[in-house]
Amino acid sequence: MKKRFNYSTLALSVCLSLGSTVTFAAEKDTSAGAEHADIERIVSVGTRISNRTVADSPSPIDIISSEAIKNSGATSTPDMLRKLAPSFNMNNTTTSDGQDLMRPATLRSLGPDQVLVLINGKRRHQQAVVAVQENVGRGSAGTDLSSIPMTAISHIEILRDGAAAQYGSDAIAGVINIVLKDDLGGSVWAQYGQTSEGDGESTEFGGNYGFGIGDKGTLNLTFEYADNGEMNRATPTTWFDAIDEPRQLLLVGEAATEMTSLWANFSYELGESSELYAFGGFTSKEGESLGFYRPADDNRVWSSLYPEGVTPKLGSKSEDYSVAVGFKTQVADWDLDASVVTGENRFEFSNLESLNASYGPDSPTSAYDGALIYSQTTFNLDAVTSVDLGFFDETSLAFGAEFRIDGFAQEAGDMVTYARGDTLCAESVNPTGDPAMTGCTGGDITTPGMQGFQGYSPEMAIDTDRNSFALYFDTETAVTEDWLVAVSYTHLTLPTKRIV
Repeated sequence: MKKRFNYSTLALSVCLSLGSTVTFAAEKDTSAGAEHADIERIVSVGTRISNRTVADSPSPIDIISSEAIKNSGATSTPDMLRKLAPSFNMNNTTTSDGQDLMRPATLRSLGPDQVLVLINGKRRHQQAVVAVQENVGRGSAGTDLSSIPMTAISHIEILRDGAAAQYGSDAIAGVINIVLKDDLGGSVWAQYGQTSEGDGESTEFGGNYGFGIGDKGTLNLTFEYADNGEMNRATPTTWFDAIDEPRQLLLVGEAATEMTSLWANFSYELGESSELYAFGGFTSKEGESLGFYRPADDNRVWSSLYPEGVTPKLGSKSEDYSVAVGFKTQVADWDLDASVVTGENRFEFSNLESLNASYGPDSPTSAYDGALIYSQTTFNLDAVTSVDLGFFDETSLAFGAEFRIDGFAQEAGDMVTYARGDTLCAESVNPTGDPAMTGCTGGDITTPGMQGFQGYSPEMAIDTDRNSFALYFDTETAVTEDWLVAVSYTHLTLPTKRIV
């Protein structure tokens, strides 16, 4: 049965900052002019004041500029962050199902789902895959940073401090704000590489172009493509008698992946103090990974299908899109921002080279395992102003509201991926796969389900969602030149559905 209940959570944070703020600028150009430009850069994380610079920020902020991104030599956004941001870490994974396509990323060694990712200051949805393998971030579902093309990024702001009261509990580790390019003109790049072992061949290229819309608007477009071959360091072996020639029986390295991204960033001025903006993109990724070897004389394999046994091959596909539309204006002394952001991540699994032994020697060798789908839609209304209280140097007031819808669905796969067929005895007892045989000596019974990854059954299918509503109040006051007091208050109401 289903139960529905309501509860509210309160968050209150008081921040006292004394003295100067220490910041780190991940820049290749260490000239005085470049360092000065970073210190005076306006930031949007850790504060609701619209003109706060890095030097004035009460929290440590890393600025990764476009020049540093270009000179990093990285081929993806998470790889670039791993090179340039000391507090960021992303581990390579191997034989980890969907995590080979979506590697978990951490900030300050905390969980992947405790890092809030923003695009142009707006919340980015998380991935559909929950990490279940023995890797970093097990039990969590973070944001897929690899779906954001590096070619589209102007610069990145990283708040290296917890900001749960200001942003929510997914900002315990900090905040990564990715700012998209909005300038005119364009650029193209291409890169090719291969390991010294002759594998891991990679081809990447991308292009970015921005053009004006009249004299009040801009539209910046980005395309990026990457094709990365498998890199395998598994040692060839002849451990199993069925194998005459040495071969690699598993994957120790990186799986083959292919990615295509198309993103856009738009803004248009409406009058002197109003602006309409929109941004978003679509990214499609496909990958192939390997499971562990099953020998030919095993109760999971039929030698008529795989005379030398089989190393199951798993295919994964991710489709990720997001769209944000908003309106900024000024009413009296208040800066208002109303926006809606919607996004979805769909992740599909397939068996590309496998079998269901219980279906006998006629078992299909490929099938669709099912899909995981996560969606998020967020409505925001924010208002910020500065007031003069006379006895304080500077005081800001901010308040706003947020309504969010989170959805999750799990689709069933083909029956052969999870079901038991009519062949009970393994090949050692029933070499012909005769379904009429019902007794098996020595307990040599065929294994049901596809090898490598058993699909989702209809009983596992689900399609549900939940809504949440939040109000917040935030104020910052500079008591003296070296003393800043900040107070944040958040009230969250979360109606939740549970399935018992």
